[in-house]
Amino acid sequence: RRAMDIEGLGEAIIDQLVTDGLVRDYADLYHLTVDALAGLTSVTVDAEGQELRRRVGEKTATKIVDRIAASRQADLWRLLHGLGIRHVGEGGAQALVS
Repeated sequence: RRAMDIEGLGEAIIDQLVTDGLVRDYADLYHLTVDALAGLTSVTVDAEGQELRRRVGEKTATKIVDRIAASRQADLWRLLHGLGIRHVGEGGAQALVS
């Protein structure tokens, strides 16, 4: 999340996108539509071990798609850091770009 700064796109939603086959790699995120996101159901587990199901509504889906679009303007170091390259953290990505 910190790398590309896409707020609202949490682990539960990513898991559901991958499970549903909507996202296979990072690039697929940039092809998501509001319709594809709206209606997804994310499942999380609370502190007591109970499953919580939350549906992604149209308003939330619109915000996520807008934030994904805004991330296209992110600094190059954020992209490098977000790729999860081994031993390349935030500082290393910034150094590589400099």
